[in-house]
Amino acid sequence: MSSNENIEGEIKTLKQRVHAAARDGRAISIFAMLWNLSSDLVDEVLDFHTSENGQITTPLIIACRNGEEKVVSILVSKFKINLEQTGTVKFDGFVLEGATALWCAAGAGHLGIVKLLLECGADVNHATKTNSTPLRAACFDGRLDVVQCLVEHGADISIPNKYNNTCLMITSYKGHAEVVRYLLEKGANPDSTAHCGATAMHFAAECGHLEVVQDLVRFYGKQIPNDYGMTPLLVAAECGQSSVVEFLTTKVDYSA
Repeated sequence: MSSNENIEGEIKTLKQRVHAAARDGRAISIFAMLWNLSSDLVDEVLDFHTSENGQITTPLIIACRNGEEKVVSILVSKFKINLEQTGTVKFDGFVLEGATALWCAAGAGHLGIVKLLLECGADVNHATKTNSTPLRAACFDGRLDVVQCLVEHGADISIPNKYNNTCLMITSYKGHAEVVRYLLEKGANPDSTAHCGATAMHFAAECGHLEVVQDLVRFYGKQIPNDYGMTPLLVAAECGQSSVVEFLTTKVDYSA
């Protein structure tokens, strides 16, 4: 075996070891492996994507996905790491391509890491390939603290995903009333429509989230028909959501 092959093998092993250490939260090990290497080699190691268990991630992305805050702190403070690296990660049974470290931290609810990345200049609106932003990831799981942090750092609450589904829509569908209320207070439009013509109220009505429906109405959300001619009231009735039907019936203008 040539000396070049030996060197390539050692670098490959180093990449594997650093990724495993990042995944498992061994921050000191990462520093020990990288601190005396050339900047070019460090960049090569930290930019390398490892495929494992259906995910394709760099050390920073897997550390953020797993909530390893000490690892993230070492990587962003001791090395000139690219915060906008993207990878492929799994969340709640979905495979997300083009996810950044911030997106992963927000989606997993790791507030400390979210704050750290934002303080270091991470792009708060960097979206995945389906145009899902870090804010949308936080809204999906109803993490009000993470949502507030992202918005305070400039997250755009109006950016929809590729289906024109907004952050307000996904959090209404999931029934996260506190997050819905916060987004509405920050100016989210309750009457924005997805490509299917549905509003946030349609999604909340379908799932029987009465408190969410009430807040949407309180913020002047209208009973707009979707592309199939179904209003939120009709959607709630079709889905057997009696409490929502009872409430929305009192809000219909039958004289119109």
